[in-house]
Amino acid sequence: MKKKLFIIISVAIILIYLFYPDTIVSKIDLEKLSQTGNLKLEFIHRNNILEGGDVTVISNKSDINKFIDLISNYKCIRDVVFTKNLHKVETYNINFRINDKIVGSMCFSESYVYLNIEDSIIKRKRYIMLDYIDFKSLNEFVESLK
Repeated sequence: MKKKLFIIISVAIILIYLFYPDTIVSKIDLEKLSQTGNLKLEFIHRNNILEGGDVTVISNKSDINKFIDLISNYKCIRDVVFTKNLHKVETYNINFRINDKIVGSMCFSESYVYLNIEDSIIKRKRYIMLDYIDFKSLNEFVESLK
């Protein structure tokens, strides 16, 4: 009986996650952060998580809004089990800086996004992407900023 109840509750939780996904933008309130006027986004592109990568920094409000528009349609659900090793995959790390202090960060891989928000109770949250991140569009966006 307990096993059956556990299975029913587990399936219900999974269904809730699947039918009520959130957008990435709703996880970090970029619009609120961009209101401070001192916000800078630091993009670090890496072919694997262990290398240094190319860095691009933006602080222009219109560029920040373009980035918000670029990622606003991606949906994600909370990941409970860590299943992806990022040592051999292409990633984009995006640091959010206010007055040169990192207040949050995102790490995109094709199927995962990791969020680290400094003012939250849980410092690090991991989400599974429901759509694959279009790295070509992300690369084109970052290249257009240089």
